[in-house]
Amino acid sequence: MSLYVHIPFCRQICAYCDFSKVFYNQKWADAYLIQLEKELNDRDANHLHETVYIGGGSPSSLSLNQLSVLFSILKEPLQGCKEATIEVNPEDLTLEKAKLFKESGITRVSLGVQTFNDEHLKVIGRHHNLAMIKQALNDLVEAGIERISIDFIYGLPHQTFEDLKEDLAILKTLDMVNHVSFYTLILEENTKFYFDGVTLKDDEWLIDAQAILIDGLKALGFERYEVSNFAKPNEQSMHNLVYWHHEPYIGIGCGASGYIGVVRYDNTKSITKYLKGTTTASKTILSKEDEMFEVLMLGLRLTKGISIPDFISRFNVHPFEVFDLERFMEMGLLEIEEDYLKTTSKGMDVLDEILIDM
Repeated sequence: MSLYVHIPFCRQICAYCDFSKVFYNQKWADAYLIQLEKELNDRDANHLHETVYIGGGSPSSLSLNQLSVLFSILKEPLQGCKEATIEVNPEDLTLEKAKLFKESGITRVSLGVQTFNDEHLKVIGRHHNLAMIKQALNDLVEAGIERISIDFIYGLPHQTFEDLKEDLAILKTLDMVNHVSFYTLILEENTKFYFDGVTLKDDEWLIDAQAILIDGLKALGFERYEVSNFAKPNEQSMHNLVYWHHEPYIGIGCGASGYIGVVRYDNTKSITKYLKGTTTASKTILSKEDEMFEVLMLGLRLTKGISIPDFISRFNVHPFEVFDLERFMEMGLLEIEEDYLKTTSKGMDVLDEILIDM
């Protein structure tokens, strides 16, 4: 079992973000940690897990003392787990916080960089700059954190191919980074970008940009193992692989989700309801057909694809008996390699369209 912990607080709200979040408030954060501990116990999750992921929001927006309380609450789940990740914003990080991460059992940090370009950072509402990013990375290294991932977004307003190449050139100088995520900007409702009427890049631009990123990252030693994720050897995110392999996990916190057995649940996104003791907002019991499609949907995101023998063992049926996959193979979008059903490079570019069609 794996554990996801959601911390919804942020020191600022980015122009593109629609995650469950709220402006940081000390009293709310203190009360939230009390409720978080209660949910951890109510869900019988206060024990060792294979992986732990603390996301948000921005967990690093908590004060040093509040982070100490959080790690005290998560002492059992963190103790001896194979991978423990926390998301961090560069402007929130201090050397003291980095050292606390290390002392508390955190083995991996995901740094929300988005871009190294200071002008683009201002446009998307981030409050850090390149100098702060480099300082945060140095603090993590000094604290002894050896696994560092960086999140990027591409397709930003006014972003050019030269900007992407410059981001890659700067990344080349940062040897401590061993995992990179590159996500496409999406125009979500109820975000500043949405209300401002921001225009997204067209598909042709995004495909060309993706080619630049894939080739550039490969030259730096990063192999693509998922649609948006690239890692140096043996540095893949173990926790995110749980999602993509459609394995069970417990989610706690405001806006968190979990998947146990055939039940998928979503917690309330209302911080006021959560603080009053309301946790679960909805539950869905997945049918066998739902599960099979989710295995396909998530597994095809991986460059390795889906193990056909594992699918048959799990559902007692061949995926080709359930889904009309032959025509996608004839179109050169899917292929079988060593008993794995996977997308071709062409298919990976249009995976969303394949899944919608299915």
